[in-house]
Amino acid sequence: MIQAHGIVPDMEVYAADQVHLGSVDRIEGDRLWLNTVAESVPVEPGQDHYVLMADIDHVEGNRIHMAMNGVDAVHPRPGAATGNDEERGPINAGATLDR
Repeated sequence: MIQAHGIVPDMEVYAADQVHLGSVDRIEGDRLWLNTVAESVPVEPGQDHYVLMADIDHVEGNRIHMAMNGVDAVHPRPGAATGNDEERGPINAGATLDR
């Protein structure tokens, strides 16, 4: 596995098929959070996304090359699909507006 030392914010992240995934915002544990996600990656606007350190194939200069193709390498923030997230709290999907 690639070690976090040598990986710094603003490094560019590329998939194995050379698709530009985005750039590194921060490193938290085994995750590289992206501060920008390339338009070529179909993600929800405004959602946080990350790639896993374990999925890195190699680092070359200012580029991180993933071992996976395209969108398979990018993961949404945990709970993004369900609306549950320990960091940001649950979304009340059953809420109604009083009129």
